[in-house]
Amino acid sequence: MRKGKLLKTITIPESVTSIEWEAMADCSALEHIYNHAKTPAYCSEGVFENVPVETCVLHVPTGCID
Repeated sequence: MRKGKLLKTITIPESVTSIEWEAMADCSALEHIYNHAKTPAYCSEGVFENVPVETCVLHVPTGCID
């Protein structure tokens, strides 16, 4: 089993400016992504491949567009 299948929450600090290829691919248990940057990080292809986008909640700072 890949370790990503156990990951339920991830926090992306404000200092992150890019997330590279397939960094969170196959994180099928992911439920919450906490993004602390007001400007979203650049995400290359496949970063969220096989992440349950229908049920995973993206949390952004107050005043940002969901």
